[in-house]
Amino acid sequence: MVKQNEYLTQLFEQAYQQMVAWTPEELQSFAENVLQQLPISGTVTFHAGPEQAAHLDAAWLTSCQSKLSYQIKAGAPLSEAGFLVDDNGIQYNFTYQVLLDEYKKETRERWLQIIQQGG
Repeated sequence: MVKQNEYLTQLFEQAYQQMVAWTPEELQSFAENVLQQLPISGTVTFHAGPEQAAHLDAAWLTSCQSKLSYQIKAGAPLSEAGFLVDDNGIQYNFTYQVLLDEYKKETRERWLQIIQQGG
């Protein structure tokens, strides 16, 4: 069981590394998809991670604006990879580690079964 958990941790670390290595186009596409699905209105603040900020900047946000039903402005950079949308104190957290931790929690049993079966 310990080995299975170690392997699962390794898989999610690899997934994190892949996310960090997304091309600017992959990152922008992912973020734009997320922004279009958020159930918000009014004005929100967008915070990008240190590496992502170069590609998810104010100019990019302006280019997305026409596809959104709310106003979005750039905020201070985050200290971790990914991005966060702040809707007047309600935070939609899309930092990579949080996304992967949530996915791991939801799918842990299924992944352990796959590992046990040699997958």
